[in-house]
Amino acid sequence: MKAIIISGTPGTGKTKLAKALESKGLGFYVDINKIIKEKNLKVGFDKKRDCKIINEKKLVNIVESIIKNSKKTPIIESHIAHYVNPKLCKICFILRCNPKILKKRLKSRKYSKEKIEENCEAEKLDVILIEALEKKHKICEIDTSNKKIEDTLNEAVRILKGKRKCKYGFINWNI
Repeated sequence: MKAIIISGTPGTGKTKLAKALESKGLGFYVDINKIIKEKNLKVGFDKKRDCKIINEKKLVNIVESIIKNSKKTPIIESHIAHYVNPKLCKICFILRCNPKILKKRLKSRKYSKEKIEENCEAEKLDVILIEALEKKHKICEIDTSNKKIEDTLNEAVRILKGKRKCKYGFINWNI
C-alpha cells in the first residue's frame, strides 16, 4: 500500500489535515511523535533550537516498514515526512502558510523567538518543498494561510480523487 505524505513547516496544519483525511476514511493516521516515544528515537535535545534530536534514519526505516506492511493507506505527517522513499508514496502534500500568519500560529504555541524566526525563514525559502523535490516526490502544495481545515481537507480530497491536478511552485510570499 502506498502512503499519503503530509509535510510542511511546523504550524501549517499537517496534523489537522492528516486526522481529517482519516476521519473521511481515506487511510489511517500514523502518529510520528508516538513512534519517536515508543521506539525511543530521541537521542538528545537541542537547547538552542528548543527541540528533540531524533534518529531520523531509524524513524524513516520504521515508517517505511509500516507503509510496506499496511493493508490500508497510511497517512504520514511530519515536517520530515518527505524523507520517506517516494516509491512508497502515492502523493506528498506540502502545506504552506504565509510567514506573517505562521508567525502568529507559532507564537500561540509558545515557540521561542528564535524558533519562530527559523521556521518562518524556512517557509520563505521553500526549504521543505525543495527537499521534497530533491527526493522526487509527486508534490501537491496547498496554501493553508487563510483556510479553515474543512477547506484544506476539501482541496486535498479533490486532489486525491483526481478532480484537481497536483501543482507546486506557485506560492510566492513576496516578503
